[in-house]
Formats: sequence, C-alpha cells, structure tokens
Amino acid sequence: MKPKKNSYPAVNIGSSFMLVILIILSMVIFAVLSLSGALRDARYIERKAGRTANYYQANNTAEKILADIDQVLAETCEKAELFTEEYQTEAIEELNQLDHILASPAEGAEPLILIEYSVLMGGSDALEITLAANDSRSGNDGYYYITEWKQISTQEWNADSTLPVIKAN
Repeated sequence: MKPKKNSYPAVNIGSSFMLVILIILSMVIFAVLSLSGALRDARYIERKAGRTANYYQANNTAEKILADIDQVLAETCEKAELFTEEYQTEAIEELNQLDHILASPAEGAEPLILIEYSVLMGGSDALEITLAANDSRSGNDGYYYITEWKQISTQEWNADSTLPVIKAN
C-alpha cells in the first residue's frame, strides 16, 4: 500500500490572500477617489464663498453710495421744486461732485436725471447701478427708482483658440 499524500489543489493556494489584497486595493482606490473629490469640492466652495463675500461687500458699498445720492437729492429738493429743470440742473451738479457717479440729463417729456455708477467686486466683476431721478412715476416712494442693478464682467472676453472646421484649398 502506498502512503497517502497530502495533496492540495494548486488553485486554493493563496487564493484567500489574493482576495484580501484585491479588496484592500479597491478600498484604497475608492478612498483616494473620495479624498480627491472632497478636496476639489472644498476648493470650489472656498472660491464660491470668496465671490459671495465680494458680492455682498460691493452690494454694501453700492447701498452706501445710494444713501449719499438720496441725501443729495433730498437736499436739492429743499432748494428747488421737483420735476423742474432747475431741480435737474442743481441735482446733476451736486451728484457729479460725488466720487464714481455720473449724472446726466435724459430725454423725455419731463426733465429726467440718469444716475450711473459701478462698484468693483474684485477680480473681473463689478456691480453696475443705474437710477432714474426727477421722474413723476417714482411717486411718493422717493426721489428716484432703480432701473438697473446687475453684476457685470469688466474684462473683455477673448477666445483662447480657434478650431479649424473647414480647410479651404
């Protein structure tokens, strides 16, 4: 009689070890992917928070300038009657003495005043504000109404490159 040999199949040798290695490797890959995604999201959130803070700072500055404009128009109203050319002339002179404000007469049936100013937000953005003053449509709500309050880009857009779509021979 032959003695029995302990025979192990070649497939089972190290198969559990290989399975553990594959599981650990896949977990490491998923951890690295999750970390890179989280870091990318954190950078995006920081940029977005900075842009939002810049917007609100510019908005606060624009509100302060608007309060100065309101004060000038109220003082001018004490000197001259509303909806007259005298008020228009006096208000334009006073408003143009303020920093960063452009006041000009507008065409119309009554002597309108267009007031424009912008506030830089940092980077290449700004807030652009346009007001119409000395207009009877503003009623008893104040001396002006806001016609435009928007965020604009102060940089001109340039295409990075062109794509050759059709080559003419």
